[in-house]
Amino acid sequence: MSWVSAAKPDCADRALTLELSPEPWERFRRLMHVTWEATEVDLLSLCRLRLAQVLGCRTALAGLSADDLAQLADWSHRDSYTERERAALDYAEQFQIDQNQITFQQRDALSRHMSEAGVANFVTALQVHDAYLRMMTFLDIEADAGSEIACQSSALEERGEDAGNGPRGGSYNSEMKSLVNPALQQASVEFARSTFRQDLVDAQTSEMCRLLNASRQNCSTCMSGRRDVERVDGIEDLMDLIVRFEASDLPERQKVALRLTDSFLTYPADVSEEDWFRIKEFFSPPQVIELLFKLLACPP
Repeated sequence: MSWVSAAKPDCADRALTLELSPEPWERFRRLMHVTWEATEVDLLSLCRLRLAQVLGCRTALAGLSADDLAQLADWSHRDSYTERERAALDYAEQFQIDQNQITFQQRDALSRHMSEAGVANFVTALQVHDAYLRMMTFLDIEADAGSEIACQSSALEERGEDAGNGPRGGSYNSEMKSLVNPALQQASVEFARSTFRQDLVDAQTSEMCRLLNASRQNCSTCMSGRRDVERVDGIEDLMDLIVRFEASDLPERQKVALRLTDSFLTYPADVSEEDWFRIKEFFSPPQVIELLFKLLACPP
């Protein structure tokens, strides 16, 4: 049972836990649904499982045999995987480790098997699923077979089908966002708007966590913007404060929120009982879910 759920006994499964923040959860379910419609289902399914395996997300890996897991972990040495699958898995692994270190070779390898629009949709969907899997890993929610956003196909049993995303060739470039499926873009914006409307966690703490998230991911777009929140005395820019928050005079509550953010971004499976004790000392279960959803969203 999730540590959040443990604080509220009637929240034993994933849906009930995430419904502690109902509007963002509903919008995120819609966003997840659209990702399956916008990209190649077999590749997304396969990469989603590999991301879950690297993170140690038991929710997403439930039901897979030891042989399946061993095969997936050793994909780079298995002849059973196609060049298309290898390109996607290689890209997905690097995306999860550090998307800023994705090489031109990895991008070109992926673009040989998809159109530019196909790459844009695949990478956008990958980002959504990576974020979701981090949240599930962080919360350590037990698997529930009835999830409405379960994987849409068995990637380990039905590999090789090409969903067809237009002509082959093309390269990954800075205009990728403009190529993303409009329905996927709209679902992402609606999720973000619903998330940033939530106010159980004060605006200043939420903005600190957003900026730390942007800084850790080196997202120039997110780092360049600032939300209108209360200033900290003597600090011109919150970004200057949050990058050294442990040595700062911030209240312990905000430091705990920033540590939560760091754990989510780095090793979400390694949150200890002591960590959760500190989190629950300052934040209620609905506030924790709200904070995590805000880490999943790009500001609208």
